[in-house]
Amino acid sequence: MRIIPATTPTRTIAAVTSTLWEDLVNNPKKDGPREYINKKKIQCAEKMIRSALVELYRGLGLLKTYSSLNMVAFRRYLKSLILQVSNRK
Repeated sequence: MRIIPATTPTRTIAAVTSTLWEDLVNNPKKDGPREYINKKKIQCAEKMIRSALVELYRGLGLLKTYSSLNMVAFRRYLKSLILQVSNRK
């Protein structure tokens, strides 16, 4: 089984899908309607998805911090700009 590093949630989902799809295609079970998927692959897929969601959550937190920091900087810039304009009059 190949392990693909999860760089983004999209790549993780693609890697998990391809890994499980290979298992379904290469190892069809003839006994019944249920397909066979290796439990280790399922556990690995769950771990990859969990880590991808954690990374996504961290990224969203950083984006929120960046956004609020930009808002503070923009307010300070506007305040200084207003002071400069009012001093010119």
